[in-house]
Amino acid sequence: VRWRNRSAAEGLALLTESMQIARQHDLKEDVCRGYINIIGAHMDDNAYPSAERVLAEALAFADQSEQLAFLRFMYANQATALVETGQWPAALAAAGRALEGDSVASTALALSAVAKIRVRTGDDAADEILAQLAEEIEGADSLQRLLPVAVVRAEHAWLGGRAQEIPVLVGPAFA
Repeated sequence: VRWRNRSAAEGLALLTESMQIARQHDLKEDVCRGYINIIGAHMDDNAYPSAERVLAEALAFADQSEQLAFLRFMYANQATALVETGQWPAALAAAGRALEGDSVASTALALSAVAKIRVRTGDDAADEILAQLAEEIEGADSLQRLLPVAVVRAEHAWLGGRAQEIPVLVGPAFA
């Protein structure tokens, strides 16, 4: 939490230091958490090239150390970054790898990436994926799970000419 009250550079330095300490002590889960926090910080700043560089390293580490839940969540983050940079076929592939598990966080984030592509391309499957997403996050109270779904629902309504629905669609994420 301390890193969030600092500049971006200071925060990333603290996250990197924390991850290096975890690596020195062979704390693989904590190394993966560190990667996810660093990736998230880059994505929050729309620094997708930096996020993609860290993702490549993180995916290799999680795969090699057999941290499968983290690996799937990293693939879901990769899918999100790839959607936002217009690399949609690669995003769908990354989302597919994220969906190989049963983690709600990974599934919601990966399906959100797929839904964004379907919504942006006018694919009729968008409604089906959005319904699946709603089912996936039902009962969730974590912004990490609710926000990606709220964003894609809002985009779907906006692109469909239903902007008046947006407050109702995103409301649960901010309740």
